[in-house]
Amino acid sequence: MQAYDEKLIAHSKMPLNRGRLRKYDVVYSLENETCGDGMSVYLRMTGNRLDGIKFDGKGCVVSIAAASMVSQYVKGKTVKEIMDMDDESLKRVLDVKIERSRLRCANLFLRAVKRGLGAYSSSKGTDSAA
Repeated sequence: MQAYDEKLIAHSKMPLNRGRLRKYDVVYSLENETCGDGMSVYLRMTGNRLDGIKFDGKGCVVSIAAASMVSQYVKGKTVKEIMDMDDESLKRVLDVKIERSRLRCANLFLRAVKRGLGAYSSSKGTDSAA
């Protein structure tokens, strides 16, 4: 029996959007204290829309694969669309079975993006849900 879905393995071995943007508006780092996974997200905004996104860091198969897949999904979305994402929408984006015990790993990247967008919105004096 295979421990991880082939889609997760493929994204963890060759993740999309891994690296750093040359020009970015936001950088936010977050660590999963329970396992030590950590990543930094680099976000470039055009108005209220996420125009560019990359990530860097270390993590397990689930956290790196989720960062790869979610980064593709959120690119071009508005701040509100991203901030409205929850665990159920994350599961739909990933489209693979994630064990409940690994949901925190899968959610690390999205939490970092949302916190980075919240900090960006606060610094601009705008509502992150707008």
